[in-house]
Amino acid sequence: VAVAAAVLIAASLALPMLSRNQVAARKIGCAANLATAGQALTQYADDFNQSLPRGPMKRNGNQNFWFYVGPDAVDADGNYRSNSAHLRLIIRKRYLHPDVLDCPDDTHRRSDPGLDGRDWASHRDVPYSYQNQFTAKVIRLNHAPHLAILADKNPHIRIMGRKFVWQRRGAADAPSDQHGQQGQNVLVSSGAVYWSRHPVVPNAGHGDPDNIFTLKGVNHYYGHEAPLDPLFDAFLVP
Repeated sequence: VAVAAAVLIAASLALPMLSRNQVAARKIGCAANLATAGQALTQYADDFNQSLPRGPMKRNGNQNFWFYVGPDAVDADGNYRSNSAHLRLIIRKRYLHPDVLDCPDDTHRRSDPGLDGRDWASHRDVPYSYQNQFTAKVIRLNHAPHLAILADKNPHIRIMGRKFVWQRRGAADAPSDQHGQQGQNVLVSSGAVYWSRHPVVPNAGHGDPDNIFTLKGVNHYYGHEAPLDPLFDAFLVP
């Protein structure tokens, strides 16, 4: 009985430690994947005049909805209608394998469309939130080395078919739902990856701190909003 009691006590002490180690391992694995994605994005930028992956778009910004995800992400004229389709350019052009864009803490089993797929099948399948590319100004890596460009998924966006709901998860500075809502890994344009408990991050001396999941001065979202200055106002969306 004494031995059995000792084993039970030891197990009760070891299980929480094991659980914490698993959580830490998934967080580290996510950061490693983002670091590899950062290398791919840097290589892409070196080949495309320092720009992030960005396909052709219609001139009228009000027709570009960043929450679109799915098979019609590119219209009949070749214009991109989905922000996540922009991100897939690093896969389609063979800079990165799609398995790398996979957070170990995202328990949803996604069906990847393969190396030549234009977009993920649904919002749930998109692994990370990417800097909104529906901007008039092209975002170039060498112009803003501290800009957040990829992170664990934006917690405020819920896609419902061809509609979306912008939902406040508690406070406006709520972290990503991934990693137990404890924070998110963030990739910045310099290639560095860091862990942040809050999405409000320093802005490298360029004004106020920046919430990477929202736009400055915007309270109501309709799906076509873009930062006035994307070099200093990150807006990471599907």
